[in-house]
Amino acid sequence: MKKHVVETFFGFDEESVDSETLSETSYNTDRTDRTPATPEEDLDDTATREEADLRFCQLTREYQALQRAYALLQEQVGGTLDAEREARTREQLQADLLRCQAKIEDLEKLLAEKGQDSTWVEEKQLLIRTNQDLLEKIYRLEMEENQLKSEMQDAKDQNELLEFRVLELEVRDSICCKLSNGADILFEPKLKFV
Repeated sequence: MKKHVVETFFGFDEESVDSETLSETSYNTDRTDRTPATPEEDLDDTATREEADLRFCQLTREYQALQRAYALLQEQVGGTLDAEREARTREQLQADLLRCQAKIEDLEKLLAEKGQDSTWVEEKQLLIRTNQDLLEKIYRLEMEENQLKSEMQDAKDQNELLEFRVLELEVRDSICCKLSNGADILFEPKLKFV
């Protein structure tokens, strides 16, 4: 079954197409698709005016339904399908391609006119590679420097902590020795460092 957009009371909706709705739509379209046979027919006649108004309303609804169906189709395709825009873009890209190809040809001719000595091109490529290698080496050395600075700071912090613990143990030993004149009295500090 094919899906199509149908106008409902709540807006537009997708529904499956069956032979009954097709024939009903066809009948409604055929019934309202009557045009005057000759221009001499009286358009002031109320029936003709009502029929024209009815056809206008129907065409307006169909136009809106087609716009919504087209928007739905574009949404399902995943982008806008603007053939004119695609054609302009394609033409612009082709013009850019031709311009670049002409520039390449001109540069190749200029290079050929300058001489057959292309060692300067090879030297330039060698310099570019050398510069790239040096940049990578600088980056590696900066990373190592940062890592060594971090390790040095950690070592300084560890050193200060160890010096503080040594000092604390010396103070504890001296207090224990002075207070212990024969009796063992232990001094326990209130602050403990890990």
